[in-house]
Amino acid sequence: MRECKRVRKSLKTKKFTHSGLLVDQAVYPLGNLSPSPLFYVSVASKALRRAVSLLFATLARAITYLTQLKGMGYLFMLAMKDLEHDPVWYFVDEAGDPSFYGAGKKIIVGQDGCSKTFSVGFLRSKDPQQIRDKLAEVRVAIAENKYLKDIPSLHKSLVGFHAKDDCPEIRFLVYEAHQKTDFRAQVVVARKKEGIFRGEHKSSQDRFYDSLVTALFKHRLHLATPMTIVFSRRGNSSRQKSLSDAVHLAAQWFKESYKNTAEVEINIETNQPVQEPVLQATDYVMWAVQRAYETGQMRYFEFLRDKIVVLPSNLDSQGLIF
Repeated sequence: MRECKRVRKSLKTKKFTHSGLLVDQAVYPLGNLSPSPLFYVSVASKALRRAVSLLFATLARAITYLTQLKGMGYLFMLAMKDLEHDPVWYFVDEAGDPSFYGAGKKIIVGQDGCSKTFSVGFLRSKDPQQIRDKLAEVRVAIAENKYLKDIPSLHKSLVGFHAKDDCPEIRFLVYEAHQKTDFRAQVVVARKKEGIFRGEHKSSQDRFYDSLVTALFKHRLHLATPMTIVFSRRGNSSRQKSLSDAVHLAAQWFKESYKNTAEVEINIETNQPVQEPVLQATDYVMWAVQRAYETGQMRYFEFLRDKIVVLPSNLDSQGLIF
């Protein structure tokens, strides 16, 4: 009896791992006491509960991500989708700037005059004329509006709408026109990471820009034919060729990834926003997304949320904010 009391007083516990799980085991002076079968059942039950919990959390994140990518669809669905033989137009613009460095090659991302993100996106429409007509109606309305006639920026807005420069009253009318037109938009957003810019893009703004164009179109180029892609003019004729190469690279990627896809007729053009009102509409879409990423101001994006799909680029390790 005295010996039993001595054993109980000297009872200790220590941690040990069994199949990767941390558990408690009773230890006596005479050696380790092997756990009973019920002990292992208890440990396995706890591990199973944790695994199930982790599985549901992962599924929840996946559902959220797929919801954010609604309208893009699953890749195999895109590959197997019947080719539409109605003409479709893509109007492409950018937001932010692709700059990383200032004087002396100092990194200036996020400082005044240099955005934290750079985005490339398109507005897709089967009937771009209805967008032109709606913006023309807005232009006539503001030209005849006595309340707006003394606004200094009115003259510039009558020439061409530009979200950053238009006054709030005109901006509201243009966004309201967006709601009344039929289009879909898709935007690739890149938070500017110097390491990736230097490594993957060899510190070249053109490579950076073109990689986003490729990412933007690589899942879209086998949905309809013929298609016309209109870029907001940026640079010279050699720049236009570079953009054309980026689009055809996206088409080649799709053909290599999904065999037996149909040939698509692709026409690539550039134009000035002042000459193409649909590029002005695209500018408004891009500005709404940029404001959300740069300042956290969501009101413009929320107004057009059902028309826009936002994609992260390979530079955007933080993922989507929406």
